[in-house]
Amino acid sequence: MTTPTRAAGLDALRAFVPHAGADYRRDRNHDTGPARTNASGLSPYIRHRLVTEQEVVDAVLERHSLHTAEKFVQEVFWRTYWKGWLEQRPEVWRRYREEVGDLLAGDLPAHYEDVVAGAVRDRGDGRVGA
Repeated sequence: MTTPTRAAGLDALRAFVPHAGADYRRDRNHDTGPARTNASGLSPYIRHRLVTEQEVVDAVLERHSLHTAEKFVQEVFWRTYWKGWLEQRPEVWRRYREEVGDLLAGDLPAHYEDVVAGAVRDRGDGRVGA
């Protein structure tokens, strides 16, 4: 990935705004492949403060009513909330990273490769799982 820039972030925002309303609400949980329009792709720009949450919400609400874009606006607010929550609790993030490191350094769970690949199998108990 190239280094994010403000210009690239504003371009990504302009490209996504038309999809931030009903399209986002309807399709946000579907993987539509590499040419996705149902995800904003703005995280790297917001993370590095090249584009702010306020700019994102303002741009979306210039194009869509709050009712139409409510789900996307909620997602921006949740992102901001959880970022602040984690900043107030640095031990949570440190412990998570340590636990992931421990997991990856040890034996991986059975069927790990199947899970990563999204493969499922009949478990014999009426449920399907990796």
